[in-house]
Amino acid sequence: MNKRFLTALAVSASIMGTALPAKALVLTFEGLSDQQAVNNYYNGGLGGSYGISFVNAYSATETSVGGSAPYSTEPSRYTTMAFYNPGSGLWNTGVMNVSGGFNSSISLYYSSPNVPVTVTVYDGLNGGGTNLASVDLTNLNSYTAFIPVTINFSGTAHSVTFSGTTGYPAAYDNITLNPVPEPSTLLLLGSGVMAFGWYGRRRQSAQS
Repeated sequence: MNKRFLTALAVSASIMGTALPAKALVLTFEGLSDQQAVNNYYNGGLGGSYGISFVNAYSATETSVGGSAPYSTEPSRYTTMAFYNPGSGLWNTGVMNVSGGFNSSISLYYSSPNVPVTVTVYDGLNGGGTNLASVDLTNLNSYTAFIPVTINFSGTAHSVTFSGTTGYPAAYDNITLNPVPEPSTLLLLGSGVMAFGWYGRRRQSAQS
């Protein structure tokens, strides 16, 4: 096989390897102001265009920088996220939607002083479709301690629900997931491989 073609194919494989997500996406909620609705912050907003949106989610910034939250050990200072009613400050069931989907697992840090939380992963948007995994976060602690949790599942998920009972809400930080590559990215990579294949056949025809 032509050496130039082999080189080109190797370059193509390298491009494919780097174009796909090399590491998981981590949502730190930094950049949001205190008690700001998260909504589409990660869906074309200032947080990036990742196709991730939230329902009933608001940021909470620690008091050391002028915010309202009594935090001190969150994994990424100084902002976290909680599902609550801004008027009462009490718990509200919330949803995280990932339009393109994510695979294998979702990890997060949480702190909940008095409300057990159930986190459920679904293969549909808005908590619809099949329940892929569900975990009860019952290790209650003060807002000064954040606990890491990883939820593993099979298949492709598109939403996560966070449900609890009446009380002060749990706080979350560094939500980590593995997004599914966008179809347009895969099409572009596939087109590159096809182009190199055409190049190889053309070179072989010219030599025969």
